[in-house]
Amino acid sequence: MSGLRDFLKVYWPLVVIAFAGVLLALVLMDPAPPKTIRFAAGSPGGAYHAFAERYQRLLAEEGVEVVLVETQGSIDNLRLLGDSEAEVGLVQGGLSTARDEDMLRSIGGLFPEPFWVFVRTDLPAETLGDLRTVRMAVGGDGSGTRMLAIELESDYGGKWNSTSRLPLSGNAAADALLADEVDAAAFSASIEASYVDRLLNSSKVRLLRFDRAPALARRHEALSDIVLLRGVVDIGQDVPAADIPLVAPVAQLVVRKDLHPAIEALLIDAATAIHSQGTLLAPAGQYPDPDLIDLPISDQARRYY
Repeated sequence: MSGLRDFLKVYWPLVVIAFAGVLLALVLMDPAPPKTIRFAAGSPGGAYHAFAERYQRLLAEEGVEVVLVETQGSIDNLRLLGDSEAEVGLVQGGLSTARDEDMLRSIGGLFPEPFWVFVRTDLPAETLGDLRTVRMAVGGDGSGTRMLAIELESDYGGKWNSTSRLPLSGNAAADALLADEVDAAAFSASIEASYVDRLLNSSKVRLLRFDRAPALARRHEALSDIVLLRGVVDIGQDVPAADIPLVAPVAQLVVRKDLHPAIEALLIDAATAIHSQGTLLAPAGQYPDPDLIDLPISDQARRYY
């Protein structure tokens, strides 16, 4: 006992410093990563939900359960993320607000979401401006598609009838168009969306061209101009039969800024595995892209890129 007292008399400052160091390390140490996260996943049948299921499978292999939360789309996803009702979600570019920029972070741009406008084959329309008076489905109130449609309508000017903004979206809008219940339908969606594939391969409708896509992209920071190449959907059937210029925002993976960095790292790995292989609209290696985003990039993602 006297030996211990003698030791403390001589070395007590070092003991205090060591003890304080241990306490500081415990305070600064990140808590253990969560075993369950909630993913704002869009609606079943849509591309967002299909991609969310792929994230769910990949993170399950790492011991993390991903609970898919069905939503109405990007606006709903942003709301859930901002209200802490989800930790991660897919969001269309160009929709974030100042509040979102304060609370949320982006992992990166993942894939283009063209603004598809399909019309009945017999409808005499060549541009979006020709659809001012027709029955057109543009998605529900607050949806990313509706917001983008209204924004682009303003570029073409003129008075737009209320019938040109019917609140149908996804498969319901595609069904209505194929049944001649509407004259046109707009979607901001991945080419992998099931309803986009149905309409691209239907002889009852045709895809509207955006011949001034580069000009629209210059006017809207969140948009890029892309081309749906001739035959890329079906070489044998020559679908489409010509190159079709389009405009497209880019979908991004968004997380709450307080998400555990270990989960962020798993999401980055999953995003690379899922989106780097290329699509009918983008070559391999183009995505994920840290520049095609409208939210601050996360620290973990910045280090990765």
